[in-house]
Amino acid sequence: MCHFLTAVLSADADIENCSLIAEKFQRIFEPVSNQHVQKQLEPKMKYYCMTKGNCDCGTIWGKGNGSGDIKKKMNRKLKKLRNKGWSEAKIKRFIESKNQASQGDQASLKKQHVDCETLAQQWISFVSEIIDQGLSDYMGILLHWYSGNLEKEKVDIQQIEKITLSELTPTFIWKAKEDVLYIFKKNRGV
Repeated sequence: MCHFLTAVLSADADIENCSLIAEKFQRIFEPVSNQHVQKQLEPKMKYYCMTKGNCDCGTIWGKGNGSGDIKKKMNRKLKKLRNKGWSEAKIKRFIESKNQASQGDQASLKKQHVDCETLAQQWISFVSEIIDQGLSDYMGILLHWYSGNLEKEKVDIQQIEKITLSELTPTFIWKAKEDVLYIFKKNRGV
């Protein structure tokens, strides 16, 4: 269905002021009541949807994390096309056009790099503002490909990684993995 970015904040987070900051970055903090996810979190963590629109498809998060994920997405797309009754010849033409489009010209690639850098810096600013202003002890971000409802999806968090703000870079965001909950803090010891 779609990618969504969800967040985890400390239970004592100043959600009102966190929401004001989120608004500046075209985000929200909408509580999500997903029992499957909540069981995997510490009791002092609250789970939120940050998506202010339909979904987060095309997000910078995890965009450059390897061809394996790209292959998975392409396989999902091909399965959908086959289910729609597309012939193998038509699918082959679709794949060829995708391959040509992905090559692009150098100017387009440079612009894409600048756009990705800008988007990543916006995320870094967003997370940093929440933590630097002391509105939450930490902020967690989880990228997941949802096949259904956010509150009913059985999301299996593969790993929880604690990351300092100084480690939150555009490259980190670009290489983020799906189903890993990244907890951002000022310092590791805090």
